[in-house]
Amino acid sequence: MTQEKNELNTQTEEVADGLEYETSVTAVNDEDLQFIKTVVEEEFDEDFYREHTSIEKNIDALTHFLEKGWKEGEDPCEWFSVAAYLELNPDVKKTQLNPFFHYLDTGKDENRPIRVSQKKFVHSETELQHAAHVIEKDFDEIFYREEYGIPKSVDAIEHYLKKGWKLGFNPNIWFSTSKYLNNNLDVANSGVEPFSHFLTDGLNEKRPLYSSPKHKAAPESLSPIEAAARFANSTVCEVANKLKSSPELVERNWINWTSKLKTVDGAPEFVKAHLEFAVNFAGGKEGVVLGWLVAEGAPIVWAEDAKGHVWFLDNAYSTRRADVHQAFLKSSFNCISEELGFAQRIQNMSQTGSLTLKALSHQGVHILGTKDIENIGSSPVQAAHWLFGIPTATPNLAERFTKLDLPIMETIIAEQRKKYVTLKQEVAHYGTCSKDPGVSIIIPLYGRIDFIESQMVCFSSDNFINQNCEIIYVVDDPALLSELSTTAEQLYNLYKVPFKTVWGSTNRGFSGANNLGAEHATGDLLLFLNSDVFPKQNGWLEALKQELLKSDKIGVVAPRLTFADGSIQHAGIEFKKRTDLGIYINHHPQMGLTPELDANSSSTALPAVTGACMLIRRSDFDAIDGWDTGYLIGDFEDSDLCLKLRSKGKECVYTPNIELTHLERQSFNLTGAGDFRMKVVILNAVRHQERWNGLLAGKQN
Repeated sequence: MTQEKNELNTQTEEVADGLEYETSVTAVNDEDLQFIKTVVEEEFDEDFYREHTSIEKNIDALTHFLEKGWKEGEDPCEWFSVAAYLELNPDVKKTQLNPFFHYLDTGKDENRPIRVSQKKFVHSETELQHAAHVIEKDFDEIFYREEYGIPKSVDAIEHYLKKGWKLGFNPNIWFSTSKYLNNNLDVANSGVEPFSHFLTDGLNEKRPLYSSPKHKAAPESLSPIEAAARFANSTVCEVANKLKSSPELVERNWINWTSKLKTVDGAPEFVKAHLEFAVNFAGGKEGVVLGWLVAEGAPIVWAEDAKGHVWFLDNAYSTRRADVHQAFLKSSFNCISEELGFAQRIQNMSQTGSLTLKALSHQGVHILGTKDIENIGSSPVQAAHWLFGIPTATPNLAERFTKLDLPIMETIIAEQRKKYVTLKQEVAHYGTCSKDPGVSIIIPLYGRIDFIESQMVCFSSDNFINQNCEIIYVVDDPALLSELSTTAEQLYNLYKVPFKTVWGSTNRGFSGANNLGAEHATGDLLLFLNSDVFPKQNGWLEALKQELLKSDKIGVVAPRLTFADGSIQHAGIEFKKRTDLGIYINHHPQMGLTPELDANSSSTALPAVTGACMLIRRSDFDAIDGWDTGYLIGDFEDSDLCLKLRSKGKECVYTPNIELTHLERQSFNLTGAGDFRMKVVILNAVRHQERWNGLLAGKQN
């Protein structure tokens, strides 16, 4: 008991905080103090007071209480609680009068409410252990320690059960100890700890967590605007907004709290909603819910899965729903905009089961709808097909992709890329390559392999390639494996150009295939070459190497590429703003012109160059971590690599005096076209400008 007295005494400052009472009370003179003593001395219980405080024997107990003790929350007797009297009578708190004196002098005659002192109740260790077990799931230890300054050396739950609740401390942000005792005086006078009482008897007896606000005779039904206002002024709304102020508070408290509120049939008067789809991607790491929501005021609506994960719709992307708008035009809702649909990103959701849409009102929790979770799988392309099906006007796609699709797709793509490191890699050698090649030529294969022979014809007569290079074909399409296994040996026997093939066990995309080829490359320089690009003359690669090595400032060089008809396909890349779409695109400014009209007659630094044929130092390639694999299917990967080099102070150089033929996208066009292809470009453009907006909007070179 002595130890408990000493610990209680150390809580002086906490008590004052708990009472929210200003301790700098105006001092009373001796005459007033003597009068106060005469009023309270008969009811003052000195033995009780000394038992629960740690004052010395030579100190007058009554004087201590009147001058100091009551300000620290000490009680004068077992039937009177200082903290409770001030809580129940806030006007007394403002007078700064001693509450015990006030009650005996005037409060009793005025029938002022009082509460017994909680300090008279001492529970057994068994009772405390049971109570601790009851409250531990709902007790927010982090909140309790931070709010009341409880050190880590003290058991927080034990502190609350033994002392904290008696001082008015709350076990979490949503349960008010004082309010529960005020609303349930039988509990207050029984000495039962209130939180464990609420979680056991209180819930079974349907005692309200919060007292219902006192309203005048309310109409049988409220308009949406009136219902929204009533919710905004409710304790439920106040607590909800406190919890929502911190993701950590939501994680620790939301499900525990809302499960204690009353479940109300039907939607609130100020909210109407429908849940249409709930899907997950990549094993639940990403997902999305779709539906519509019509509401007044500031509703609190969230999706919840079976595991207790919660996602609020506050930042959901709004979609146009003319059908919903038309349906509510003649309702009591003020539907001005057609932006009534919602698409909400959901992370780390359950892979199976259902998702429930819920809303709050002053009455409790409302179930708005439930939908079984649909698993779309882990394929980025499948996920994109599903997401791109969400109706959105083309001019608004960039905005939607920024807020919704891109964050989802980046996670899905990243999850897929993580698996690459564990995949088996198969390497086949045809002939003997140079042991110490100066240049590694890396050529991804997708869709077709018939272009290999055309390239071999060109390579076979080029002495620089035969003597100084290694050729690496990266198979990025499993459908090619069977044909390539029979064709590769024949091509080597026919043209005597050594090469090797690499198969990474899956389709990795353009960037992934190039990176895989680089893993198996040994040259100091890396040439990335499309399978549909063909030299027009020998010595082109040697000349390209000379251009690259002219200066350390040069990060990458690329030649002029022409179509089969001789017109320009690539003469450098610039970035052009499509204001109608809200994106920057990669623009080939001289495409279609004859080479004679090329604006550049000599090597020139440009904003970017094409990845269809580019030469880079291995050291620079490694310094920028190679090709970025975060783009969907294709597009912008070459300009991204160029911008990474430029961010390191390097230049991207176009060399018009070196020319090759490019049968542009003869392999790539097999991956899709039309509406889906357009949306892929916009999605990749959004990602590209999020990464490089400063360079895109600033100086071009």
